[in-house]
Amino acid sequence: MDNGPCPEALIRRWEYDLGALLIALALLAVIVPYNLLIGVAVFGAATAVSLLSWARRAGKIERLVQLLDCGQLSRPLLVEPGYVESYYREAGRHSRWLFNFEPRGSARAVERLDWSHAEGFAVAATLNQLYIWAPAYKVLDKCCKGLYIIALDPKWALGRGGVSLNVSTEEGDYARGSVVLRESRLEAEVEFWPVKARSARVELRAQLGPMSLTKTLAKSEGGVAKSVVDVGGRPGVYIISGPVMPNLAQKIGIGREEVWGLGRGKYRVRLVVDRPFKTDVYSEEELISA
Repeated sequence: MDNGPCPEALIRRWEYDLGALLIALALLAVIVPYNLLIGVAVFGAATAVSLLSWARRAGKIERLVQLLDCGQLSRPLLVEPGYVESYYREAGRHSRWLFNFEPRGSARAVERLDWSHAEGFAVAATLNQLYIWAPAYKVLDKCCKGLYIIALDPKWALGRGGVSLNVSTEEGDYARGSVVLRESRLEAEVEFWPVKARSARVELRAQLGPMSLTKTLAKSEGGVAKSVVDVGGRPGVYIISGPVMPNLAQKIGIGREEVWGLGRGKYRVRLVVDRPFKTDVYSEEELISA
């Protein structure tokens, strides 16, 4: 990635951590009234510590943003190249997340982030889930230690072969569908000859680590239906400190039920004939890396 998008911070975990802490301490003060003064003191101290922690993190982020001048560093920065895998499923107290950094080289001081280790990427989003697998630099410099710089670029989207499928039912319904990947766009087509079935559709089914997603690419109730779906996404450089929450997907630019990059995971194309009051009939095939 050449000098391009300037970095954005994808960090909001502190708001939730701090909010949970304040609520817990407030409940403690109410439940134990005879220790109210102690509770208030603890509440104030914990709040001060949390705010100080957040202020330090915000300071690190600001310093790193100033160092990153749209790809050209204002001074050498000690980093380790690799890949970040981030997943967050928001479900209240049943929320789940993971965060991994996979090294792809030795630590070194660099004057420019060249992203030469980039070998594809993947981003997928739903209403309450966000998955990211992207080239990254782990910041080891003491000014901003604990932060990561990740990048997304449509030109890193992986090439994959096309798929052609057909489905028939015992009632005489027939459908055929195809998906071809051209220049970071999935071109989908479905042709349907109904007898008793309701419709036919072509789906992209993605499995990315713990996250699964199904997206309808084209649907027909009779005749031919076509669509073109962008899977390259939008270029961007982001600063993160851990798993990225789903409500930050809009800052990346990815919408609900969207997949970018087609890297890392398994991707299958399924042709489905929808039959009322009966089990749907389908055929599927994997999109193989080119």
